[in-house]
Amino acid sequence: MTVRDFPSTRSAWMILAAIFVAYVLIRVPVAYCQPGGQDEDCYGFPGLTIVEDGVPRLPHVPQRDPSRFFHYADDALFAEPPLYFYWQSLFFAALPDVYGTARLSSIAAGAIAIGLVYVLARRWYRDEAAALWAAGIYSLLRMFYFPAFTARPDILCAAIGLAALYTFDRWTTDRKRSWFLATGVLIGLGGLAHPFAIVYAVQIAVWAAVTARGWARLLQPALLAATAIMVCLIWLPLILSYPEAFEAQFGNNILKQGAGDGFFARQLMPWTSLAHHAALMWEHAGPIQFTLLALGTAAALAIDGRDRNGNGRKVLALAISSAYLLSTITGPHPTKGYWCYPAALLCLCLGRSISYVWSRLAERSPWWRRAGLPAGIVLIALLVPGLGIRAWWAYVGNFGDVNYNAPRFARQLMDDLPEDARYTVDVEYALDFYAADRTLLMGQTNPIYFSAEKHPYDYLIVSRHGLRTDLAGQLNGTLLRTYGVRDDPFACYVEVYIPAER
Repeated sequence: MTVRDFPSTRSAWMILAAIFVAYVLIRVPVAYCQPGGQDEDCYGFPGLTIVEDGVPRLPHVPQRDPSRFFHYADDALFAEPPLYFYWQSLFFAALPDVYGTARLSSIAAGAIAIGLVYVLARRWYRDEAAALWAAGIYSLLRMFYFPAFTARPDILCAAIGLAALYTFDRWTTDRKRSWFLATGVLIGLGGLAHPFAIVYAVQIAVWAAVTARGWARLLQPALLAATAIMVCLIWLPLILSYPEAFEAQFGNNILKQGAGDGFFARQLMPWTSLAHHAALMWEHAGPIQFTLLALGTAAALAIDGRDRNGNGRKVLALAISSAYLLSTITGPHPTKGYWCYPAALLCLCLGRSISYVWSRLAERSPWWRRAGLPAGIVLIALLVPGLGIRAWWAYVGNFGDVNYNAPRFARQLMDDLPEDARYTVDVEYALDFYAADRTLLMGQTNPIYFSAEKHPYDYLIVSRHGLRTDLAGQLNGTLLRTYGVRDDPFACYVEVYIPAER
């Protein structure tokens, strides 16, 4: 057995299984105990409403303004494409109606993405160690952790993109029509999950063009595009049922946000967008993880940049182009979850670099073989900060305490409040109130989303998000009582207000 063959196939499967087990054990307890977070009062609901009546909706957002994101969102949600919500509905159909179930759909998509990172690295590098490093590091990245934990469509879109890269690569070697067709279908499904699927759609279209000859340079990308468009037309019946809602929501949230002024100029003059996203990722990933990915990509460029016969240049082209395209297509967008797709490809480069460098050192001296395990432990330890270990310990260590279990806390809170009252509820507990069949409005005063101050309420439920935005002050509330532990950021906490005139 050579160094590059290590570990054995049996050991590799055991290590990969350990990666998945650690991933699930760390995320699932937190997912089911933690209150709702940013955007989850928007994207945690539609899967549940699909189970109820077949339509993704935000029933607590009766917005009536065609210039806003959620115009008629209580009838049907079009601010994002619907595939993630239908994927989410599979989990709501079988599990409790809580934020944890919505998050579980993202956790499952994240597990698929980890598996695809392993499969792609193993296929392209023919190196078991590189594949395990790539999958393991990806599972620990902050750029992966948040999308794969939050009730948002980003990680599902990324997983579909990785699958599309795999099927198209299979087609380039096997030339079976089924792989080509599967690629077009996956691109379409990616578009139905999130618009940033345009990143891997462009990548695969260019890949199809540069590997073809003659008219096939145009025909192959066109066939992929046609297949993808046919898949996206699955959305059309729902759109035709609510045309005004679709025009307002999709236009305001997607077309104006992503493809607005300067879209084409950004492709030619990308520097502002690249600088914006580099700063965003430095903040989001943190200096250690950002530097590791950058160094890993630079090392892979040195290792594979001149290798015309291997797959290393292909991986480099995909990794670098994904970062470029995501930056220039989205422009100065504040959302960070989209980076779970480029991060997967950058992890392939990092896994390749680690395996290659260590194998060369180990061939020179037995000392490096013995140093491999402690060096790996140190590397993993560098990635642990930001993984959510403190949150995991807070919820697992306080398992029996209702203040560290959001669904139980919400039920206790609602037991103290009348069933027939009108509630305006902050993001953390909105889904719990809806699932309990309370009359509910979104506790949001940003007019882009909803203006709760324009609607009457009997009780206002304010948690940490609302405290930061002074929700009670904006809605002229008078404090009635408090619940939970305010001083511990991992504990549940709410303040209950009534209108000042009462």
